[in-house]
Amino acid sequence: FKFFKKISKNWVCVNKLIRHEDDLESYLIIELSPCKSPNSQDNQISHFYNALATNTIVLYKINSKISLSIHGRNEYPNFNKRSITESIKNICVANLSIIGLDKYLWNSFAHKIIKF
Repeated sequence: FKFFKKISKNWVCVNKLIRHEDDLESYLIIELSPCKSPNSQDNQISHFYNALATNTIVLYKINSKISLSIHGRNEYPNFNKRSITESIKNICVANLSIIGLDKYLWNSFAHKIIKF
């Protein structure tokens, strides 16, 4: 996670945070979506995906088994950038994700969350 933060200027907001716990199971659901940088004066989304994209992280425990899944939805490149360079970068990153090269980053993220 720290590695990704160092190379990325992308921001996400937490839209939903749902927690459930009972005797049989427990889970935590976090829904994220691209948003503007809190350090920016403009309202442009600072992310390679557009505002419609969401990622839902589900961390769940049944008996003694802990699992984590990550689900991406509506992941389309963000073309609302000031420069053509930013738009090209967003297209490249989004297309690499579409063909599955983002799985390495998500797997690394998932393992760190579970170990935490």
